Order: sequence, then structure tokens, then C-alpha cells
Amino acid sequence: MLITRFFLSFSYFLIFISITLLAKGKIIDLDTYQYPFNLSDIRDNSNNEILEKAANILPSKRHMMYHKLEYTCFIHFGINTFTGVEWGSGKENSSVFSPSSVNTDQWCRIAKKAGMKLIMMTIKHHDGYVLWQSRYNNKFSVKQSSWKSGKGDVLRKLVTSAKKYGLKIGVYISPADLFQMEDKDGLYGNHSSYVESIIPTDPKSFQSNPKIARKVNQNLPTFKIKVDDYNRYFMNQLYEVLTDYGEIHEVWFDGAHPKRKGGQKYLKEKWFTMIRKLAPNAVIFGGPDVRWIGNEHGGTRKDEWNVLPITSIELSGVDKAPTSRSFGEDKDLIAKYQKVYGKFYRNNYLRYLIGEVDTSIRHGWFWRNEHEQHVKSAEEIFDIYERTVGGNAVFLLNIPPNNLGKFSKKDTESLLKAAEYIKNTYENDLLKSATIFAPSLNGEVLKDGNIETFYNIKDFKNQAIEIKLPEKKKINRFQIQEAISKLGQRIAKHQLKALVNGKWQIISTANVIGYKRIHRFKDVVTDHLKLVILKSRANLPVGIAEVGAFHFEKPVKVNVKITKDGEIFLNPSKNFYSDKNAKIFYTLNQQEPNKNSSIYKEKISFTKGGVLKYRIYFSGKLGKINRKLLPVSPKNWKLELSSCRKGKSASQIVDLNPETYWETVKRVDFPHEMIIDFSKKQRIAGFSYTPFLNKKRRQKYFGYVNHWKILTSDDKKNWKRITSGKYGNIFNDPSERFYFFQKVLSSRYLKFVANGTADNSTFI
Repeated sequence: MLITRFFLSFSYFLIFISITLLAKGKIIDLDTYQYPFNLSDIRDNSNNEILEKAANILPSKRHMMYHKLEYTCFIHFGINTFTGVEWGSGKENSSVFSPSSVNTDQWCRIAKKAGMKLIMMTIKHHDGYVLWQSRYNNKFSVKQSSWKSGKGDVLRKLVTSAKKYGLKIGVYISPADLFQMEDKDGLYGNHSSYVESIIPTDPKSFQSNPKIARKVNQNLPTFKIKVDDYNRYFMNQLYEVLTDYGEIHEVWFDGAHPKRKGGQKYLKEKWFTMIRKLAPNAVIFGGPDVRWIGNEHGGTRKDEWNVLPITSIELSGVDKAPTSRSFGEDKDLIAKYQKVYGKFYRNNYLRYLIGEVDTSIRHGWFWRNEHEQHVKSAEEIFDIYERTVGGNAVFLLNIPPNNLGKFSKKDTESLLKAAEYIKNTYENDLLKSATIFAPSLNGEVLKDGNIETFYNIKDFKNQAIEIKLPEKKKINRFQIQEAISKLGQRIAKHQLKALVNGKWQIISTANVIGYKRIHRFKDVVTDHLKLVILKSRANLPVGIAEVGAFHFEKPVKVNVKITKDGEIFLNPSKNFYSDKNAKIFYTLNQQEPNKNSSIYKEKISFTKGGVLKYRIYFSGKLGKINRKLLPVSPKNWKLELSSCRKGKSASQIVDLNPETYWETVKRVDFPHEMIIDFSKKQRIAGFSYTPFLNKKRRQKYFGYVNHWKILTSDDKKNWKRITSGKYGNIFNDPSERFYFFQKVLSSRYLKFVANGTADNSTFI
């Protein structure tokens, strides 16, 4: 499970006039008021009744708005951007947040160009640092930053830029708040009493007399509720964000908790109700509208059903089956309980919940540096886009601004190249001039770009939709949208056929469709397609709203393989060989490769570590420069392990093969140690760690090392501690992580000590 590699060194003014009046709007008593969340009660229903109910549940207008977003932008920006960690402590000095500028125009311009439709920012992460001019936090917020002399408001800037570029706005407000836990006057888990309060509360009497309302616009509602200090604080934060910054379209609640204190409880149902009143068009993630997909590395399931069983509205945000298998199938709906992270939840109601796939373009949610963090390629982003948007989910891609307050060049280039793939593929529908026919079907309804119009297939077992193109076309993508807003999500299995050389061939089979399903298959040349519906939920009629066919011209790619003997192999994709003049230019000396650089032939021998840079020459053009860190060859290393399960060997840790791994004996507790003897003094600049994920049993993982330290020695007796660290978010994103030392070391022995895992298991 551990792969360790070592490297060689190498003006605008905006004026606001605020007119405030005493709250005269409607007062809503949240202790007695029940918002109608439209749940379908299934507690006393038969199995058939449950399935029929599920098949007839329709998405709301806000659900449909959210579906149509498809591709959205996440912004992780805050105090962590300047400390280089994933999860802050809440103890940082507020002045650490010190960007030279915050270029929200650049964020929105690039997001818009990338095809994204909403931009959402972490305005309060788990550390509790507040990025807007909150009336309720003067200590741990931008008010104490040197940026704009404490007068800056990142959310205000983002809202202004988003409006300029036509993007919707989302806000991430973490319920967890380490500052409120750690500060001596902190409100989180302070065992305060639940007392009658008015939201919004007058900041001056926030604790002394929370019945006094803050002055607000007279058209806004106020809320009466019995709450403790932290829930009052959090609800006041929500109130000012939802009323001071224009229309908000998504509110994002993370379920993560770096730590807990004082048995603090969240009044989530009351939060949800208040959001509904203040931002009626906003969907709530981690609540009654949008659900987590179960990972943070861009993984998707085979199928995504939208109608799912829940226990209650308060618990509607409980993670839904964080596994690779589909969830929401018939067996899940009729089961009495669902099991999540070992805890059982009673299935009482059905609720329409849309899956959102969130991942970061970088390894890590926050920007750390330009040399260490891996940036996803355009091909990786495009692949996730097709699997998410084309898998009945919404794609939320994080682009973390750097410490200058801007998107970095590498991120932007990758993002915009992926946008080219999306545009070039999906803006050219090959069915525009096709004839679509089936009994009683006006074929134009399936290509009018309107998901509200549809073809109702009442007898799907005996009829198919046939598509005739005016001429043969090369196709490798087929897109279908179900009439979910009219009939609900019902299709449970379907098939696509093509007429090839006079014979019908099945070219793709899938199960659910929902808002959108994109079939991906090998190139097919045909002028005749057939869509067949094989199964529906409760055997009810189904509706097809849109169909489309497309072709994705696959770019030439190069797979880099590095062996433990220090050999590098560059394996291009098959289409590389379609051009007789195609070449791969490379360098090993930090220089940018060009037409005068070395040309790759069979292999490259390089044992000292460093950086490989390469680019493809194809179709008369030089492609982008790719960069690959090269590890020192472990060929002559000797390793000692403090614990190793039978059948495993030390060499599997450093064989550069992510499919082999070190596994400790389960009965041996931490710390677990590995000592490397380089045979002679070795210059090393850093290391990388790759956790092992058993792909055959998707979610069967071994403990991911989270807490670690590095020591060196020249005699194996006297050890010098070099550094220690913690990997952020490695449990949900088990990808290779790099660490670079502050200066290049020279040592014969190196000791890696694992002190703990992300999941608190006792073995790795």
C-alpha cells in the first residue's frame, strides 16, 4: 500500500448605501412552523405501492434548475491558501489571509469560458474563518486581514463578478467551526441553554438578550426560535449571506467534522426551513435536495437514481451508500433500513435527491504551491464530465485560487482545454438532419432542445425509436434525456443498436437514464440507429425527451511507465501511429522540449531522479508540454519493515507499481516503520506516497496513512527528525501525494514512520 519515491532537486469603487429599518416583516415561529417538504410516506406501504410512488415522484422547479446546471465551479479559498494545509486549526492568526489581490473577475471569466453555470465558494471552511463582512465575527475573519485594511469582502466581489459574467452563485458554509471550538469565548459546544431568540439577532445583545432583532429591510421575514449560542450564530450567518448578497442558488453543507466539542447539535431542519423562506430557489446540498456521491476523486457509479429513501428531512443529508454500486434500486426502496458507515437508518419516506460529484482539479482542495500539487489533465476532466453529466449527476469541479488571488496558469490551461473537448464534441449533434420515427411520434420533439416535451412510450416492450441519418456518420457518443419533469425517472434498462454492414448490432447497453445519459462506445459508422427500452420501474410507461449522437475525436495520449530499474517507457495511444511523421520530443535537464530536443525511440534510461518533460509532434503541430517527476531508482535499496503481513515483501513498497503494496500485521499497532538503506549517501529532495485501493473490491481499502514523519541517519543509530505531516482529505481522495523538503538532504538511511490513518484503523 505504500509506494515511496525520492527526487533530485532541481479601480474600481463600489459604494453601498444601506437603509435599515426595524424588522416589520412576517415573524415565523420555527419551533411550531413545519415547512412542507413534500415527502412520500412509505412506512405502511406494500412493496408494489412503494415502487409505484417512486416512479411517480417528480422533481421540483429548483431540482430542474439544478439538473440543468450540469457543470459547476467550486472555489476553495481562505486562510488555508496561505498556510498550505487542507484543514486549518481555527487557531491561526487572522492576518495570515493576505492576498495581494482577489481577482474574482478572472475566476468567473474562466469558469464561464469553461462552460460552467454556477460558481460556489467556501465562505467559511471548517477552520471557521469568515470571508464576508459578518456582523457576528470580528476576530477570525477578513475584518482582521491586511487585505483592503480589513474592509474586504470576498463574497461581495464574487457576487458582483458572477453577475457580470452571467453565473449563478452558491455558498459553502461549514457547520463545523474550529475557531468557535478553540477560542476561549467560542460558541461551539459551550453548553449554553436553548433560549428564545430572534433571527436576525442584534449583534450587541447576541447573548445578553437574543430576543432583540437586528435592523433589516422591512420586507424580509424574521424568525423566532429557541436555540443555543452556536445555532443562533450559525443561523445569523446564514441570514446575512442569504439576504445581503442577492439571489443564492445553492447552499452547501459539508458533513465533515475535524473534531467535536460539548455534544453540539445542529438544528438542521430549522436551517433548511429558513433557507427555503429566504432563498426559495436555492437547492440545499447535504440536505433535502442534493446529495454527496460518496467520494471526492471524481468517481461515479454505474447508475444514479434520484428518488431515494430517507429517515427524515433532518437526516436527508446523510451520505447515501458511499460505495461504487448503484443506490436507489428497487431493493433499496423496499428495504426497511439503509446502512451508512455501519449505522442503520430507517426508511420512512421517499425524496427526490440529485447526486453531485465534487472533486478538485488539484490534489487537495486548497492551493498549496505550483511545483508539488498534481493538476488533472484536460482528458481527466473531460472523462469525469462525461461520466457525471452523462450519468444523471451534476459535476462540481474545484479550481483553487492561488495566494495571489488568481487561478494558476496550469489549472486554467487544463480547464479550458477540457472545455474545447466538450464544445467540439457536444455542439455538433449528428442527428440534426436525421429522421426519427416510432408509432404516433413526431420526431422533432426529440431534438427540439426542450426537456419538457417528450415522447410517451406506453408499450415499450413492443416498440423502439428508430433514427435514420441522411448519410453514414462516425459515432462514438449517444445522449438520451428522460422526461423526468413530466413522468418521473422510470427507465431501468435500455439498449442502443446500430445497423452495420446490413446487420443490427448492440453497441451499448445501460440501465437508468434520468436527466441525462451519455453512452460512450468505440467508433461506429452507420446511418441507422435504434433505441430500445427494456425495463421500467413498476412496468409503467416511460418518456423520452431528447436524443443526440456525437463523435469525440480522441487526442493522442502518452502513458508514461517507469520501472524500478530506472527505465522510462513512453507508450502513445494507437492514433499516434496514424501520422507517419509523429514524434515525441523530450528533455531531462529542465529545459522546455522543442523540435531540436531528443526524440523518443525505445526507452529512456535514467536512474538519478529528476524531471521528464515531453511533448507530442502530431499533424504538423507541437502539443502541450507534459511534466513527470522521476524517482530515484530503488534497484540497490535495502528495506526493513517493523511489520509485514505474510505473503508481502518490502520490495513491493518501492517497485513503482501501484497494484502491489505493503500490508502490516493487523494485531500490531502504530507506529509502523520503514527504514531504507540507499547503500551509499543519496541526495533526496522529497518523496511521494500512494495509498492502495483494491479495485476488485472497490471500497475495500487498507488504512490510508495520514500522520507521518521522516528521519534520516548516516549510521542507522543516530536519527535526525527532518519533518512530519498530515495528508488532508486522503480518505475520500486516495491519490498519490507529494512532499518536498525545504532543502535537499544527503543521507544513507531514511526512516518513514506512519503514526496514524485517516480512518483510525490500526494497520496499513
